[in-house]
Amino acid sequence: MTKRILRDIIEIDDDLCDGCGLCIPSCEEGALVLVDGKVRLAEEARCDGAGACLGHCPRGALRLIQREAERFDERYASGMQPSATQSAPSLESLVAFGKTAIPQRPAAISAGCPGSRSMAWNTTPSSVSVPAKAASALTQWPIQLHLLSPGSSFLRARELLLAADCVAFSLGSFHGDLLEGRSLAIACPKLDDPSGYEEKIAEILAHCDVPALRVVIMEVPCCGGLLRLASTAAKRAGYQGEIEVIVVSRFGEILQRKSLTPTPSPNESTGCACGG
Repeated sequence: MTKRILRDIIEIDDDLCDGCGLCIPSCEEGALVLVDGKVRLAEEARCDGAGACLGHCPRGALRLIQREAERFDERYASGMQPSATQSAPSLESLVAFGKTAIPQRPAAISAGCPGSRSMAWNTTPSSVSVPAKAASALTQWPIQLHLLSPGSSFLRARELLLAADCVAFSLGSFHGDLLEGRSLAIACPKLDDPSGYEEKIAEILAHCDVPALRVVIMEVPCCGGLLRLASTAAKRAGYQGEIEVIVVSRFGEILQRKSLTPTPSPNESTGCACGG
């Protein structure tokens, strides 16, 4: 008999779920599947309780709860694919904007969380299109969210690019395609102490005339925490501007660009020193 323990696991609200399936590709372990027009938990052992799927549901149908469940099976985090009967969408289904070729995914050489799994691959010279001496598009300092002051003048009336730390190293065209003309805040949802992050982002969005918030994350599940943080901050600030999430692969591709609908909370307010 499989041992059950008290742990975090995903719960799906059938009344709120409309079966759009946007959450499914965010779970690398294949824990979420579409059955009869509703998202279901394929099996408890596939859910690691990290909550990478939460920020991808536009209707708020997903939440983490603590209950007795089967232990998470680490084999699913080490590259084991879902069975054919589960029909979990592959990562390739996220590729958009005319992509015709997908780099060959290397085999994992250690188990564990996909975000910390050891991997190595070769990049052919012909696949690197960024000039060796491309100019930097960075126009501010500091950039780390922990050090950033909401009162900084460079934040006012500019789009804010909130990027996971690893993005700029994975995406060769980061400066030209994403950073140019925008202010920047970087953070790691897995390794940083996020204390105060939500409040700081909310201050900036509420009072610094930010026309758009663009959240750039890696494809790994732990990066979903940055999207959840940004979404909560936007709601807290009553933010009405454009919100876009951009997902980048470990192999240097933009896999997905998706606009999110702000869900303001007008009763929430924060202070800011940037002149708003």
